[in-house]
Amino acid sequence: MLSLVSWTCCCAPSEEAAHVHIVDTSSTTDGESHLAGSLQKSAEPNFRSRLHDPATSNKEIEKVRLQEIVREFSKEAMTGVKVTLIDANSLEISESFLVMDKYLYTLTLRPLGDSDRRFNMKDLNSIYKGPDFTQKVPKLAHLSPHCVGLEFAGSEDCKVLFYFQDVVERDQFYTCLKILRMSVDINSARIAAKGGGGG
Repeated sequence: MLSLVSWTCCCAPSEEAAHVHIVDTSSTTDGESHLAGSLQKSAEPNFRSRLHDPATSNKEIEKVRLQEIVREFSKEAMTGVKVTLIDANSLEISESFLVMDKYLYTLTLRPLGDSDRRFNMKDLNSIYKGPDFTQKVPKLAHLSPHCVGLEFAGSEDCKVLFYFQDVVERDQFYTCLKILRMSVDINSARIAAKGGGGG
C-alpha cells in the first residue's frame, strides 16, 4: 500500500531531527568533558518538557488516530465498502460498493445490478461537504449535513454524491478520501523525481 505508507511517513520526524549527537568523553579534556556534561544536563529538561507538553501530546495522539482511520478505510476499500449514493436530479437513493485497487489509484463503484463506474484518483479534483455541497448541489441543500460530493475531471459521469445517515461517518469518509487523494500527488511527484534523477 505505497500511497498510504508515503502519507504516514510525512508525519514522521524529519531526518535532521532524528539525528542524535553522542559525545565521546574519553577523548576530551576535563574542561571539555565538564562542558559536554553540562550541555547534556541543560538539554535534558527541555527535551522532557517537549515530550510532556499537552499540546504536543494531543497532536501526536490525533495523528496516530487519523492514520489508523485512513489505514482501516484503505483496507476495507480494497475488499469493498458498502456506500449509499444519491441522485441530484431524481433524489433517488441507491446502494453500491466502493472498491479501490491495491495501490489506491483507482476508485470503482459497483451498483447492485448495474454496470461498474470507474474513476482514477488522480482525476479527482473536488471533494466537498457542508456549505460547499450546498453551493454545488442546491437541490440537496436540506441533506447537506449528511452528504459528500466528488467530482472527477475528464469524465462524462463526473459527479458522485454520497449519503450518510451518520455525520461522523460522513466526516471520516471525507477525510480519508482527501488524504488518499493527496497521497496520489505525493507518490506521483516522487516517481517523477526519481525518473528525472535517473536520466
